[in-house]
Amino acid sequence: MGGGACGHRLAVALVWSGAEGISAKLVLRDLSQACNAPLEKGVLSSVGYLLWMAAAIALFAASTRQIQGSVLKRQFAFCGGGFSLWLCLDDMFLVHDRYLGED
Repeated sequence: MGGGACGHRLAVALVWSGAEGISAKLVLRDLSQACNAPLEKGVLSSVGYLLWMAAAIALFAASTRQIQGSVLKRQFAFCGGGFSLWLCLDDMFLVHDRYLGED
């Protein structure tokens, strides 16, 4: 993927966040900067996204038949990857906080 594709994704993320009332400043800044928190808080947040994205690679691998073995293994990777991708997006855009609340 070229740099243009990444730019489009960032634009979509900024527009989507703006529609939800989240400022671009909060989207673009690191968590530790936005909240005046210690450096570890921002690192933990970033590591969380990376783990969710790494798990979502299973979705790609299963959908492109890169996983060898039984159909059950591919189905497991596909379902696990899809669920991980959903959790990653939920974590990035705080869907659970916005629509479900703390209760």
